[in-house]
Amino acid sequence: MDYSSLAKLLQEKIKNLTVHLDHPLALYTTLKIGGPADLLIESKNPEQFISIIKLLHQQKQPQPTILGHGSNVLISDTGIRGLVIQNSGDDIGINNSKVTLSSGTSLPHAIDFTLNKNLVGLEVFAYIPATIGGAVHSNIHGFDKSNFSQFIDSIEVFNYHTGKTETLKSSDFNWSYDLSPFQDNFKNPATAGPHLIITSVTLSLKKGDGQLAKTKAEEIKAIKKQTQPFLSAGCTFKNLPAEAGPNQSAGLLIDQLGLKGHRQGNLQISPLHANFIVNTRPATAGAATASDYIKLTEFIRQKVKDKYNINLEFEIKLLGKF
Repeated sequence: MDYSSLAKLLQEKIKNLTVHLDHPLALYTTLKIGGPADLLIESKNPEQFISIIKLLHQQKQPQPTILGHGSNVLISDTGIRGLVIQNSGDDIGINNSKVTLSSGTSLPHAIDFTLNKNLVGLEVFAYIPATIGGAVHSNIHGFDKSNFSQFIDSIEVFNYHTGKTETLKSSDFNWSYDLSPFQDNFKNPATAGPHLIITSVTLSLKKGDGQLAKTKAEEIKAIKKQTQPFLSAGCTFKNLPAEAGPNQSAGLLIDQLGLKGHRQGNLQISPLHANFIVNTRPATAGAATASDYIKLTEFIRQKVKDKYNINLEFEIKLLGKF
């Protein structure tokens, strides 16, 4: 595929668009690891984002990989083949207690904005460096273990199969812990799946005391700052289901094995939280690798399997070839 010609076409058709050929993706993730994309497209606002995906569809290009803030992903050392769109740009509208946000909207900004309007609920997701699209796609869980899906009213998507924009009601799907209709392992691929690209989301929040909720958000941030390092991909493994009993926390299982501080190359099981793997040399190009990350997770999984007969599942998303 001639990516240089495609890059030129995109820049001709869409004003002020930034594109990169064979571009490293590490800096577009919180972990600071990742090889190149064949073509990286930076979308700075919702209008650009929608124009990009529509033009790519019209040109019969393969569906692009969408990156938000890269806070829950591990990108392969060989990168991502094909097209990658880095989706950003805040856009928020309010109608009573309904809030519509573009998928590239920063979650921290959305929390601040809604609390300033005395719309409460999102404060439980404080300190999570995600976009709204990423929060929906991963169905993230908050400090109180509530899932993001409980606040979702509807979702606007671009269907990459049909080339049409659709509005989906959240209530039409069975969401679960860290699972959404936009993941490839969702059980009803005929009505949902990764071919649906999230463009905007409408949340249903409650009127309340915004200042009190801000205080709660600051308390959550203070607690998380003590235990959750930023130079990571977030929690590596999913916690266990409630029926697993008192040892539901993946971090606790790993901690009980004395694995905090264990290293693989320039990656380390965080001394602060055993379910976080941190990059100890983020400023040095190529210093930490996805290969070492996988080796470290395999080591952890085997130790947990040997001790507890439990198979830990990834919470992070793997992008590229592993």
